[in-house]
Amino acid sequence: NFIPKDSWDRDFRVEINTTKAGSRSGVNGETAVDVYIGEYYLTIRSGGPDKKFGTQDDITQSEYHKSF
Repeated sequence: NFIPKDSWDRDFRVEINTTKAGSRSGVNGETAVDVYIGEYYLTIRSGGPDKKFGTQDDITQSEYHKSF
């Protein structure tokens, strides 16, 4: 697998934050199953030109996804 580097030849930082919003029962054939409803945020970060995370030049892209 090829994982690209940022413009400064450094690794990206990937963060996934999840929340579970609840569950409900469903049926799969004859078996009852729990279906979890939740959401997650996927964030990809670059340290930017100074190559340090947590500074003003960081480059961040976040996406929100709802799963159910």
